[in-house]
Amino acid sequence: MIRAEGIENVWRRHERLAMAVRSGIRALGLKLFSDSPSYAVTPVWLPQGVDWKQFNSTLKKSYGITVAGGQDAFAGKIFRVSHLATTTSSTWWP
Repeated sequence: MIRAEGIENVWRRHERLAMAVRSGIRALGLKLFSDSPSYAVTPVWLPQGVDWKQFNSTLKKSYGITVAGGQDAFAGKIFRVSHLATTTSSTWWP
């Protein structure tokens, strides 16, 4: 798939997706975890008082959105949005 799309186009797509997600995150009033995140993933602070397990469950069940939680000291404090691929084998969006 990378050969078909071209590696430079893949990089540009990841950049576009990352910038779009970050724009939406800011528009929702949420805070980005890093001032200089990569184009592969966007980590976001979970708003204070929001339960990670409930938040994740709602995203998944109500909206079909899959995100990853924080790890180690950031478990329950941040969530991560990947920009690299879809999470199902039935679709692929170039």
